[in-house]
Amino acid sequence: MRIRKISAAFVAGAVLAGTVALASPTSAVSATSVMTSRSAATDTTSLALVHGIPGEAGFPVDLYVVNNLRRFTFDDVTFGTGATLEALTGRRTQPGFVFVGVLPADALENGRLDKPILKTSFWLGAGQSRSVVAHLTADGQPKLSTFVNDVRTDGDNGQVTVHHLAAAPQVGVYVPVTPPIAITPGFVNGQRATLEVPAGTYPASVTAPNDPTTVLAGPLQVPITANRTTLVFAIGTFPDTFTVATVVVNAR
Repeated sequence: MRIRKISAAFVAGAVLAGTVALASPTSAVSATSVMTSRSAATDTTSLALVHGIPGEAGFPVDLYVVNNLRRFTFDDVTFGTGATLEALTGRRTQPGFVFVGVLPADALENGRLDKPILKTSFWLGAGQSRSVVAHLTADGQPKLSTFVNDVRTDGDNGQVTVHHLAAAPQVGVYVPVTPPIAITPGFVNGQRATLEVPAGTYPASVTAPNDPTTVLAGPLQVPITANRTTLVFAIGTFPDTFTVATVVVNAR
């Protein structure tokens, strides 16, 4: 079974993550993968998986995932792909033990599950949402990070959480209104920022740190859905392989 990319239907989210657009005004933000959990809105137990390490030919890898004693394998996962485990398997993510291993391409075909390139394990609590992201550190080293996702919203609000996980400089992300609203005035690799708003479509710009008047990318219109958390991950190396992956999970 393969994780497949979905084209830039949510390209607006790309700029928000722009994430760390780190980009110059002429830099292009490439396509993003988007998959949404199909659980009922009240079920927030979820696991997001993101491949954010660039390489030749999309640097395909195999994934081995254990969720509460159920084993899943995904082959030829390429850079820029992001999805929930539920969207990939059609089965609800269960609370319990989770193991994620990143393996060299074709390891599954050869039956070699014992030597992952990167691995992590943790306990996923009932109603908890986590993300596991293979990405680069600020100095370009591969890393597998785990994040607890904030899936709490009020009423019919939605929210977006922007992660800076690219080998790229510090930037800010602003909603360009008067006065500008900072999703974050500035963040660096390993940091994240969350904004909760009523459902709707909002402009977002990536700027120089602490300077909403120096726009590096955008503004683009970003749709936010009620009772959903949009996770946006800036990945790759700026400017050559910089891109974003977006995963939407249920909120409560």
